[in-house]
Amino acid sequence: MATHHLTIRIDAGLARQVKDLAGQQRRSTSYMINTLLDEALRLKRHPGIGFFDGAGGRRAILAGTGLSVYEVIQIWKAYGKDRGAALRHLAHLAPAHLDTALTYYAAFAEEVDRQIAENTPSAARLTNRYPFIRTAAVKAR
Repeated sequence: MATHHLTIRIDAGLARQVKDLAGQQRRSTSYMINTLLDEALRLKRHPGIGFFDGAGGRRAILAGTGLSVYEVIQIWKAYGKDRGAALRHLAHLAPAHLDTALTYYAAFAEEVDRQIAENTPSAARLTNRYPFIRTAAVKAR
């Protein structure tokens, strides 16, 4: 990623908070400002999106649902990108939630696809990790 030098003036209290946060996360102040600015712009452009720190790192979620955007997109893809079928599966979500996830996905598809891949282990990877698991063949109807 190309960077650009930019000099700005910010409130002293805000600067202290950013430096403290950077120290807590063992990151540079510059990295922290870049990360916070990126998230702020994403939140502004995509109402209904939030961010959550989890075991797999920071990820976009649908605000008020606890569902990660990647989980909703994974379900939508599993139903052949059929909006109606995905909404029937996600019956507890409003159609606007799916629209929010799809809009975010359109802007950050590579990131969401990477999260899907990272969080969807193959059968081989699962049986390697958990040798007591038995696999079963399932016939499609």
